[in-house]
Amino acid sequence: MARPLDVRKPVHVVLKSSHAVGKMSLLSIANKLVIEKIVRERAEKFRVVIQGFELMRNHLHLIARFKSRLLFQQFLKTITGLIARHVTGARKGKPFGKRFFDELAFTRVVQGFKDLRGLIDYFKKNQIERDIHPLARAAIEKQEAAARKAKA
Repeated sequence: MARPLDVRKPVHVVLKSSHAVGKMSLLSIANKLVIEKIVRERAEKFRVVIQGFELMRNHLHLIARFKSRLLFQQFLKTITGLIARHVTGARKGKPFGKRFFDELAFTRVVQGFKDLRGLIDYFKKNQIERDIHPLARAAIEKQEAAARKAKA
């Protein structure tokens, strides 16, 4: 089955790796800037308009618009290969030995403004989770649970 694509609408892309821990974390100092550069440069090359990009420890989220199915496929194939090679240190004659990303990229077409707004809010939540201390995160989750309980 072909990946969903509507060139008039943005697409949500998720790449996840269970191997992205420690030195191979997508957020490690050695990886973060290079991954951002790979995505930015390849977006320019394949005429991709990036509307949102969020890098987490073991996965990345992207909201983007693609000009055609071919450019969409080329962009995904290129960034996954380049990111995996950079993070794992794989080279010709020195393979990583297994797939870096757990699955093929998850993709879905964003349906309307409300859906896009929800995704942007989700990106903000991911950003907060990534940037705050685990104890502070636990306190925030406790407050959110109490607020949900009070609402119900």
